[in-house]
Amino acid sequence: MDSIPCYWYSISNGFHIIAAHTGSPCLKLKPISASSKCGCLMVNVQTYGGGLWHTWFDRDLSVAGRVIVRADDDSFQHKLVKIKRPILGVPTLAIHLDR
Repeated sequence: MDSIPCYWYSISNGFHIIAAHTGSPCLKLKPISASSKCGCLMVNVQTYGGGLWHTWFDRDLSVAGRVIVRADDDSFQHKLVKIKRPILGVPTLAIHLDR
């Protein structure tokens, strides 16, 4: 059985890599985000990427990412944070409030 010849590639002509970037839609915490209302602690978020945002509503959410903290010597350090248990939720708006 004859193999199918490959005319577009040979060892001497190198290769090409084709790649794409896909952003991961997420809700990002705003830099100054903590507030309190009616005895509830709230965090303000902003959207990142083009997500189907209704899929994030009414479900348990957690927090993960990078934070910048000030060290004892007044320098700044990057730390990775991942909270494994759900601590947040985004409630669905009543249909007459959703635009």
